[in-house]
Amino acid sequence: MDRGNNWIWLSIFLCMAMVSIAMLYPLESRVTDWRVKRSPDGRVLFGSFYFKAGLPENPTVLVRYAVPLDAHGKLRESAEDFLFYAPYNGEAGRIRENGIPAWVEPMCADDGFSVFTLTIQATSPSDPRYYIYPKSGWHEVILSIRRRIAEYHRLQLKPMAVVGESSGGSLAEQLLAAHPDEFWGAAWCGGALYATLPKNGLSPAILAVNTWGCPGEEITARWAASVYPGYQVLHAEMPPKFMGEKHEHHASSPMTQELLRIFLTECRELRTTNGGVLPVTEEWPEKDVATNAYLPGPRSLRLWRALPHEVSRRVKDLKDGGPFAYPAPLCPKGIAIICYDAERAGDFFLRDAMAVLTAQELAVFAVRYVEEGGKLNDELATGILGLIEQSSWWKLPICLLGNGQAVGLVNEIHQRMPTGYFTRCALLSPAELRVNNGGAMAQLVGFEVVHTKGFYPDFREWMDFLQNLPNGGKNGS
Repeated sequence: MDRGNNWIWLSIFLCMAMVSIAMLYPLESRVTDWRVKRSPDGRVLFGSFYFKAGLPENPTVLVRYAVPLDAHGKLRESAEDFLFYAPYNGEAGRIRENGIPAWVEPMCADDGFSVFTLTIQATSPSDPRYYIYPKSGWHEVILSIRRRIAEYHRLQLKPMAVVGESSGGSLAEQLLAAHPDEFWGAAWCGGALYATLPKNGLSPAILAVNTWGCPGEEITARWAASVYPGYQVLHAEMPPKFMGEKHEHHASSPMTQELLRIFLTECRELRTTNGGVLPVTEEWPEKDVATNAYLPGPRSLRLWRALPHEVSRRVKDLKDGGPFAYPAPLCPKGIAIICYDAERAGDFFLRDAMAVLTAQELAVFAVRYVEEGGKLNDELATGILGLIEQSSWWKLPICLLGNGQAVGLVNEIHQRMPTGYFTRCALLSPAELRVNNGGAMAQLVGFEVVHTKGFYPDFREWMDFLQNLPNGGKNGS
């Protein structure tokens, strides 16, 4: 009787094993050339393999991944927390050559995520089977790859996070919308092609940002404002990456990358302390009252508050001509006042100027020229000088800048203050204004004309200009 029972249990075990092998075989047969290698410091195990995707233009893709190791060379407990880096269109060559982006790697070594990505040769965004959409087949490939990595390293499958930029940001949102049970959060920069998020009672973590001037900036803002009320979408317009003589108004800057990283890391920590589930956003531990935004932890709150939310709003609101300030460095070395011509400036060029000057440790204030002039210029001059006097920096060196038709306002501010109060006064003048505005410029005694290639200086022109700005001293002497 006992022998009979043993045979029955053995038969059941063999059947279950055969079913398990049958389930595993399709994934196993799609993988070739699996390789692993430890990082020199022993904190990360890097892996790669080829996966048979079977999709048009992509019969086989290269997968690159990293899993975190502890001090004994074993997988960290947090390795079960997967993060997918969603590649942008055209990134296949870089991933093939260099693997996971350098700014994402610390999310494995330092933050404990298991990170993976893959090469994708994408079609045109106008194609209904573009790689970001569910019908493309790429969603199933991504989920299958994650499952295969988990099986190989004997990791439990749990909901994961996704991060990306550009079209990778669009892919991140599409994955979150199509597979809410597979993804607990997403953070991206530069997306534009979005799906409708489901009304399923879940409360995923979503951070959707754009570099200001990005083609998807307004699209993302409208999408973020229209999502189902059960979701909180943290949306912000970020400063660009300054590159030599140009500003990058699409790709993510180091500031953006840090915010994406810290946001997802603190959300993961919040899930861990809450039994593996994100609490509803109203129960998140931090809140920024100024923007009515809930944040998952103190580091993301600090980064969020450092962003120029008010500046982004003010430069677009042409009805509000009052003075405003960019978030200042902790200990500024000087002050810059920009009087700008809104009709010619372009909103992100003004923000570029303020960001560059702030990066040079200046407290930056701006006020918009308006056509009425006269009395209104007097009110604006009073307003911006009053704003500076309220701060603790009014004795710092002050640089007064103007551009376009803002000459009258610049002159009003200049004449209101004692001789020597401003350490430097300049009119930013592109070529097309030198003739039309020459008479007005001549009236500004003590001003220099900074000839620029565009309506605002580029990064190199700003740097050349700032070299002559004193680092200390007292005004009005």
